[in-house]
Amino acid sequence: MEQQDDFGKLKEPIFSRKKSLLTVGQYAARQGVSAGVVQEAAKLGVVQVRKHKHKTFIVDLPLDAYKIAKEPDSSVISDEGCLTAEETEPEFCTDKITELVNRICQPAESAPPSADNSAHKVETKIDGQQEIKSTPRPAHSHSPAKDSPLEQWSGWPVERLDLSLLAEDANELSDNRDIDDRQMGSFRVPLLRNITESVTSISLSKVIFAFMTIAFAVSISAYIWSSNDRKIQQQKLRSSYENINNLMTKYDNAMQQARIYELDMNNWQTEAKQAEKTLTEYKTELESIKQSLYDARKDLQNTQQYNTDMLKKLNEQISKIRSQASGTSARPIE
Repeated sequence: MEQQDDFGKLKEPIFSRKKSLLTVGQYAARQGVSAGVVQEAAKLGVVQVRKHKHKTFIVDLPLDAYKIAKEPDSSVISDEGCLTAEETEPEFCTDKITELVNRICQPAESAPPSADNSAHKVETKIDGQQEIKSTPRPAHSHSPAKDSPLEQWSGWPVERLDLSLLAEDANELSDNRDIDDRQMGSFRVPLLRNITESVTSISLSKVIFAFMTIAFAVSISAYIWSSNDRKIQQQKLRSSYENINNLMTKYDNAMQQARIYELDMNNWQTEAKQAEKTLTEYKTELESIKQSLYDARKDLQNTQQYNTDMLKKLNEQISKIRSQASGTSARPIE
């Protein structure tokens, strides 16, 4: 019970999302292992890796955090006597990582176990077979030396990685890659990391071939696109030429009509000038006729006046002749 209370206090900071990130060297120095061991553990998925701006960081968690987290969770039972939802989840990945950490992390030299310390059994499942592994649980040290926080909580001494076991674990994991992926659960590697590792594992020849294929496909697409565009532009050019020819034909017809209208206008202007000239001549002739008529009227008046005068003179002469001829006649001849 006391151990579960201690785990309840330590669970939040261990799996908190606000844990600090350390470089590979800093994490190796803090855990007391080499950088190569940390890199191998990162490849095996024992530690959590974060990448930011082309740099690799390790989450500040102990190497045996999964083992520490599994021990209390496996014994959690609800009030009704049934297993909780945490235990009903697939346990294969947790057991596998726990076994891997147990095999990598060897206990440091300590005093032989006393009679009070019973053996701690770890049950793992590999390829559908159950394997029970006994691990001696060391006694709590009462030395005055200051223990690490992990050792103070679990009673285990600080563990060191055994480099000789990394190759075996890697080979074992590579042989067991055909295990059902559905059992991996929440420990599945992120998609971005899979893509990054897949890209980095591609050989240079494949990259060059892929680039050449892409370039060839782009070239073919560009050629087809340019050919279609050229055909479309040629068709547009032909239609433009046809429109220009139609416009030129219409322009020539309009110019011919304008020339015809201009000739007609010139003829009309010539006829108008001739009519105006004829009218002017008619006016001159009319004026001359008027003048002649005026002169004739004046001559007629003069002739009438002359005739009147002559008639008066003739009457006077006749009167004189009568008066002389008759002498005695009282009535003169009128």
